[in-house]
Amino acid sequence: MKTYRCDVCGCTNVKLWRDYESAPRLLCFKHTMEKEHSAGDDGQSHSPNDDSIHWSVAAVPTNFAECMTEPIQALWGYTSVPPDAAAWWQALA
Repeated sequence: MKTYRCDVCGCTNVKLWRDYESAPRLLCFKHTMEKEHSAGDDGQSHSPNDDSIHWSVAAVPTNFAECMTEPIQALWGYTSVPPDAAAWWQALA
């Protein structure tokens, strides 16, 4: 698997989201919003602090401590993210 970066623009050290049912692409806030808007977003206002945006959810790696420099091993399920991993994701830009 790849390191923790947006699959569209390549930005790093930012929160990323993935599709709820799968994890084929990791997207930054800007590209998540573009994807959800084109898919018929629910019209709600969202911010980079939201752990879910329509059908996209926080992409939190199981090896979050080293995922910026080493390949992601796996991603936590949306309802299974432990507190330390959730805090790591929330601390990202």
